[in-house]
Amino acid sequence: MSCFDNQASMASAANTFQRNNEGCGCNCENDGIIQILQRILNAQERAERFEEEEEFCDRATLGCCKKVQECNTRPLKLFSCGGDPLLIEYTLDGYTNTTNIFRIEKIDGCVCTFRCLAPNPDQTSCFPYVKTSDFFSIDMGCCCKILKCLEDTHVECL
Repeated sequence: MSCFDNQASMASAANTFQRNNEGCGCNCENDGIIQILQRILNAQERAERFEEEEEFCDRATLGCCKKVQECNTRPLKLFSCGGDPLLIEYTLDGYTNTTNIFRIEKIDGCVCTFRCLAPNPDQTSCFPYVKTSDFFSIDMGCCCKILKCLEDTHVECL
């Protein structure tokens, strides 16, 4: 597998992202990003409320400031070694756009599968993202060295 298990719509983004990661090394055995992603995935699977105000990517549980629903997602941004954000195309309600906001869905060794999240079209909602049906897999040992976590939130129908 190259860094990406990409479809045609992701080819350009994948090639740019891979090019900007050349020389980063291809090893995730001792990579803290995989451990952080595993903790995030575990927390999402438990989807429990969290009352503390800590702001760490590897916090063991998810926390929402919105008390109407429990959080079930810790949105993520992925960056190349050079600091370039990963942008992936998605389609929602018949419209195609790009996003740099993702949700970890699965980890298999160094290969992680992410779901693309889109901005919530409902401007009255207190939750900023909606799910898409677009996924991608990436070899974290080769392609991603920087991770940014966003505020925990609730995403409908996950």
